[in-house]
Amino acid sequence: MLLEQIPAFLSSMQSLFKSDEAVQLSQSQYDLMREAIIEATKKENDNNDQARLYGILGRIGRRMKKTEKKTDTLHFWFTEYEYIASSMMMTLKENDACRLDDTLADINEIFLRTRPKNIETISNPDVSDFDKNRSNNKRLSDKQQVVSIFS
Repeated sequence: MLLEQIPAFLSSMQSLFKSDEAVQLSQSQYDLMREAIIEATKKENDNNDQARLYGILGRIGRRMKKTEKKTDTLHFWFTEYEYIASSMMMTLKENDACRLDDTLADINEIFLRTRPKNIETISNPDVSDFDKNRSNNKRLSDKQQVVSIFS
């Protein structure tokens, strides 16, 4: 996971809670959160939150193991999400990935605003000029790859 993908991850996790204080997580959501925490903590040289973030991650993992027998146990509390989100937002700000006064909503709005207008052209490139003698598979350019990831 890239540092720039953390705001999208945080928004998707925030939408899980709605009016609930705790939610159940799938294994893929847990893996994504683990990946985001690892990425955020390795970018900082002087990370005071690292131990606490890994502690929260460990507690969530233990709760998930307990629910293999019971299906009504909740894994992830909103207070834990708030702490993880504030820590990751601070990491983004310290690494100059956003401005100091930006909020999560601001960052996601910027991503939506900077999305190219010709997204169809980039997502579905014209393959008429493709040289069939070189290769049978069309590779995307760097720009096309970036747009396809964030579209």
